[in-house]
Amino acid sequence: MVKPSKALRGKHRWVGLKINQNQLNRKSCQKLLEDILDEKNFRMYDCVVGKNSAVVIIKVALNDQEKTRDSIEKSSTTEPLTTSGKIRLVRERLGISKLSK
Repeated sequence: MVKPSKALRGKHRWVGLKINQNQLNRKSCQKLLEDILDEKNFRMYDCVVGKNSAVVIIKVALNDQEKTRDSIEKSSTTEPLTTSGKIRLVRERLGISKLSK
């Protein structure tokens, strides 16, 4: 099957955020974000867990960008760090190297 052209694919933004909570893993970060961003669709790409926090990169639709950022800011456990149309730029700003599969 032929892949749709770039113009036909949906527009999106990459959001880098920090989760301030102890004892996190990828699954718990995903669950926490699902609770905070209840009706908004997102996909988590990178999750770098530290001692007391985690840095996460998610992909959201361009239309949901502002609502997503507002929800992240309102939550007491999360804070937005950066946003871009390119994941490479978000990774550079957060100091995350590309994860190998």
